[in-house]
Amino acid sequence: MRIALLIACLVLFTADVRAQEVEEIVVTGTLVGSSVPGKHLRRPADNILLRVQIVNDSRDADQREEEIHKTLSAAISAAARNDRIELSSVTDSGFVLPLTKANYQIDLHGGQRPDTSQAYFRAKSAVPDSLDDGEALVLELKRFVAGLKMVGRTEVFVNGDVEVSIVNPSQYRAEAIRLFAEDVQTVTGSLGDDYRVIVNGIDKPIEWARAGSLSVAIYIPYEYTVVPTTINGVTIIPDY
Repeated sequence: MRIALLIACLVLFTADVRAQEVEEIVVTGTLVGSSVPGKHLRRPADNILLRVQIVNDSRDADQREEEIHKTLSAAISAAARNDRIELSSVTDSGFVLPLTKANYQIDLHGGQRPDTSQAYFRAKSAVPDSLDDGEALVLELKRFVAGLKMVGRTEVFVNGDVEVSIVNPSQYRAEAIRLFAEDVQTVTGSLGDDYRVIVNGIDKPIEWARAGSLSVAIYIPYEYTVVPTTINGVTIIPDY
């Protein structure tokens, strides 16, 4: 019994670790206006996502649901034939989840007009390391969406701005701390031995912001105060 319980715990732990390893999240917010520290990691996003609205106005609600889901199923099949495009859904918390034959029957919501049902999904493509401009990727995603086969009275529309995502952002924490240490060393090295740095926030979780059309800034929201070595302490008022 104990061995079976141990094996079950290990299976659950392994599944949780694998889920964390493939965690993908949409990058919301931009570098402009964000309280990003002076030293932060700037890198290409992992994926670019095109937000797509799927709508159906068949009179019968069950028929609307069936036609939308059949259209999504056909779209998943089309994406499977394209090695550069995947379909995804995004949770309210911004997590990106694969849209597959196992979960394509997503929840639908009422549209702007009566007797209308709608939902949203994403057409996603990986950002190549050598790509500086995402326009070609966006055009490819738009062509893919335009070529989807509709079932019944289903329609799809490109909706909203293009999004980017990063996979497992916590993996960059060590690099963010290293950049923080460089920043502190630069400051203390320039000011000399008469000054020291009091740090706040280095223990906070990793954060991120969009830093360009295909770039993201990843950082720890640290702050520090430079004081003379004759001062033994300082009161830091949290900014919240």
